[in-house]
Amino acid sequence: MPFGPGRKRSTIMTDESMELQGAAPEDTGCAEVEETVQAEESAPQAASAVAEEPVQESAVTQDKMDYSGTFRSLTEGDVVNGVVVHIDREGVLVDVGTKSEGLIRPHELTAKPVQSLEDVVSVGDRIDVMVIQSENEDGNIVLSKKRADFEKTWERVQGAIDEGKIITAMVTDRVKGGLVVDLGVRGFVPASHVGSGNVKNLDRYVGQSLPLKVLEVDRERRKVVLSHRQAVEEERAKQRAETVATLKEGEVREGIVRRITDYGAFIDLGGIDGLLHISEISWTRINHPSDVLKVGQKTNIMILKLNLENDRISLGLRQILPDPWAEVASQYTVGTIVSGKVSRLV
Repeated sequence: MPFGPGRKRSTIMTDESMELQGAAPEDTGCAEVEETVQAEESAPQAASAVAEEPVQESAVTQDKMDYSGTFRSLTEGDVVNGVVVHIDREGVLVDVGTKSEGLIRPHELTAKPVQSLEDVVSVGDRIDVMVIQSENEDGNIVLSKKRADFEKTWERVQGAIDEGKIITAMVTDRVKGGLVVDLGVRGFVPASHVGSGNVKNLDRYVGQSLPLKVLEVDRERRKVVLSHRQAVEEERAKQRAETVATLKEGEVREGIVRRITDYGAFIDLGGIDGLLHISEISWTRINHPSDVLKVGQKTNIMILKLNLENDRISLGLRQILPDPWAEVASQYTVGTIVSGKVSRLV
C-alpha cells in the first residue's frame, strides 16, 4: 500500500533517534495506526459533504419547476363551470381551475336588479360563467354569469324549436298585439296565439306562467315568437288520448265545468269534453244549468254513453245523487191522501 510523504518519514526513523526522543520502537506502529484511523474517519465526512451538494442542488431545481401546465387555460368567450369561493361588495370570486380565482363584477352577475349579491349566489354554489377577459391589470380572470346565462337561454330556446318541445315562461307585460314573456330573453306571444285565439282580455294573463311552443327564433335581432294556443292544443291532444283509452260507460269521474248553455253544460274529463244535458243534472226540474253549476267548478259525473267515433260523450249527474223515488214506497201507501203544490203545467 503506498504511503504519503508524512507517513513515510515516520517509518524510516532509526532506533537511535527514537531513543533521543524518548519513544520506544514499538510506539511507531501505534502512531501509524492512529493516523490511519483519523484518515478513515475523515473519509466518510468528505464523502458526505460531496453527496449533500447534489441533493441541495436538486431541491433548488424542484423549487424552480414550472407547474403552470397543471392549470387549465381559458380564452375569452369560453363558458366554464366553477365554484363560488368568496363574495363581497367588489364582486364574486369563482374557482374555475386556473392559477387565480376569476372575478365577477356586480353588474355582470345578473340582468335583474338585486339588493344583495347573496340573493343570487352563495359560497359553495357551482355556476356557469363566461370568460370576458383572460387577465386584467391585477392578474385576475374577469368573468360574467349574466352572459353565460344569456348563452344558455338562447341554446334552450333554439333547442325547443329544433325538437318541438314545450317550454314554460312568465307573462311580464301586455302590449299592443299580444303578450311579453320572460324566457331569460324577451319573448312575444301574438294575441291570436293566446288561449283559444279569441281572448279579449289579455291583461288577466299577466303574472301567469304559461306553456308555450316556439314559432320563430332570430338571435341576431333578439326576437322570439311563441304560441300559447299550440302548446295548449298539443297538451290537450296528449291528455285526450290518455283519457279516451280509459273511459268506460257507467263509471264515475271527476270533471271541470268548461261551458254552460241553455240545454246543458260541457264538462272537461281530461282533454275531451262531455255533455251533461239539463235533464240529467237533477231529479227535480231546474230552469237553467247555471242554477246548479258554475264555470270552473269541479264535479263528479257518470259516463252514460260513449260515441268516440263522433266525439260524443253523454254524462249524468243525477244518477250519482240520492233517488227520491226510492223512498216513496216507504213514505206513502196506496189510498193515502196528501197535500201538494202545483209546480208546472204541461
